[in-house]
Amino acid sequence: MTVDSRQRAPVAANADQDDPVVDARTRLGAVGIAAGCVWFGIMAISRPTDVARRCGVSVEVLRAMAMRDLGSAVTLAATRDPRAALLARVVFDASDAVLLARRRPTMAAVTIGFGALSGALLAREHRRGGVR
Repeated sequence: MTVDSRQRAPVAANADQDDPVVDARTRLGAVGIAAGCVWFGIMAISRPTDVARRCGVSVEVLRAMAMRDLGSAVTLAATRDPRAALLARVVFDASDAVLLARRRPTMAAVTIGFGALSGALLAREHRRGGVR
């Protein structure tokens, strides 16, 4: 084993340097965001009328959001490098904020918060170099 001078972490001598691996904290953050997506998806599927009313959208729009979020959760949790999935979450949450802003500003603020969390994880990876 050798020591990578940037990370001060042991690296196998035969490690594939082209294989992007994100930091464990970024992975943990991505899994946390995935858990939030699963929670929203389950709530939207199990109580669609109530959740749609609270969000200020139709049940059809809510179902689409729930399916999108469940797919996003799978991608965030299953991939070794969640950077693309985190970027998608930023876009999804920004579009949700635009959709919700007029009718439910508090809900829009919540979606902006989740998008900001995804963005912060991306920024952290960018500052870190993103690839070991």
